[in-house]
Amino acid sequence: MYLLTNPKFLGSRISSKRSQANSLYVFHIECLKIGETELTLEVGNKKSSQLPNPVVVSSKVKVVCGQPNMLVVKADVPQPKGASQPCPLRARTGRIAALAYEDVSLTVSVLDSNGRKFDNISSLDIQWSTSDAEIATPALESGVTYEEPTEGGNSWRETLGYRPVSDARQIVRTSKRVGNVDITAEMAKSSFMSLGKIRDTVQLSLVEDAAVHPEALSVFNHPDNVERAAVKGGSGYFEVVGSNQGVASSKFVAMNQSVEVRPTTDGDTVLHVLDLCLASANRPKISVTVTGVHNVELILTEKVQRGRTASAQAKLLDRNGQEIGPGALRFVEVSPLPERPLVKLTLKEGAEGGDLVYSVKGKAQVLLLIHIRYLGTFTHYISQVLSSEKPQ
Repeated sequence: MYLLTNPKFLGSRISSKRSQANSLYVFHIECLKIGETELTLEVGNKKSSQLPNPVVVSSKVKVVCGQPNMLVVKADVPQPKGASQPCPLRARTGRIAALAYEDVSLTVSVLDSNGRKFDNISSLDIQWSTSDAEIATPALESGVTYEEPTEGGNSWRETLGYRPVSDARQIVRTSKRVGNVDITAEMAKSSFMSLGKIRDTVQLSLVEDAAVHPEALSVFNHPDNVERAAVKGGSGYFEVVGSNQGVASSKFVAMNQSVEVRPTTDGDTVLHVLDLCLASANRPKISVTVTGVHNVELILTEKVQRGRTASAQAKLLDRNGQEIGPGALRFVEVSPLPERPLVKLTLKEGAEGGDLVYSVKGKAQVLLLIHIRYLGTFTHYISQVLSSEKPQ
C-alpha cells in the first residue's frame, strides 16, 4: 500500500494507524497552510520475482486547506407532510416556527470564499448568544457538537478509530414559553484572517400546538350560511382538508385566524387543520354536520294570562338532536299558526338559540305550530299547546 502527495504542495501533514477493524486504515490530515493538494492511495501486492507486475488499484482525493469566510446556521424543524404549499412564515417574517415545548436542533456550517463547506470545524472558536434567555438558550456557550452514530451500542470512534464526517450542531434549550427569540453564532477573530465579522442568526418563533374551538360544528344548510371555528396557537399559517369535500367547502382565513365552513349538502365531514410550518403530532380537526331543521324544541310555561306576555325559548335541532346555531335564524322564517294575530313572536338579541315572546289574545286555548321556511320549502312542526287563563 502506498500513499502519495502532490510534491508541488506540502500544505498538510498525514498520519495513519490501523483501526480496531482489521481491514481498515484511518488517515488523519492536518492543514499547515492555505492551498489545495491531491492525495493518491495505491493498493496492491508487492513486486517480487514471482510477481514482477502486480495489480495495483488507486484512488484519489482532493484536500483543500481553506480560510473561513461565512457562517451558516439553520434550524432543523421537521416540515409537515401532505401540505399543498410551502410554509410562508419565513418568507414574510424571516422567522422559523418551532414548538415551544421541544428543544430545537441547529445545523452549523462554515464555508470558504468559494462556498465550499468545511468537513470539520471543531477547532474554530464559535460563540453563542440569545436575545431572550427566558424563552430559549443555546446548550453550548461556545463551539459545536457532533452527533456520532452508534453501531452495536458503541460509537464509530470506538469501533473504527475515527468519527465519520457529520454535521456540526448546536441545541437550543427551550423553556416552554411562547415568543420570538434570536440565536446568534459569531466566530472569534482568532479563527479567521479576513476583515469584518463572521456571524449568523436564526430567528425562531416558538409556539404551542394549534387547536380549534369549537371542535364540532352543526351547520345550517343554506347557501348563504357561514360558520366559523377559531384557530389558536400554531404558526398562524394553515390549510384545511376535508374528508368529504361534497358536504361543505372550507378555507382558512388568516386575518381572523379562523376556519370558514360553507354548507353544500346534508351530511357529515371531518376537517383536518394542517399547519403549513410545523409537523406536530397533535393535528386539530373539526367534526362538521350539515343539516336542515329536523325538529323544534319549545320551552315555555303551559299557562299565561290573557293579554300578558311570556318568554319561551325555541331551539332548532338538527337530525342528530344537536342545537343549530342562532345564525340559522337569519335564513328561516319562524311564525305561528294559525296566521291570525293570536301570538306575537319577537327574537331577543343575544338569546341562545332564540327567544320567542308570546302575547295570547282571544281564544282560551291555542294550538301553536312553528312555521319554518328555508331553501324555498315549507316545513311545519307542532311544538306545544299553550292555554290561556282570564286575569284574576
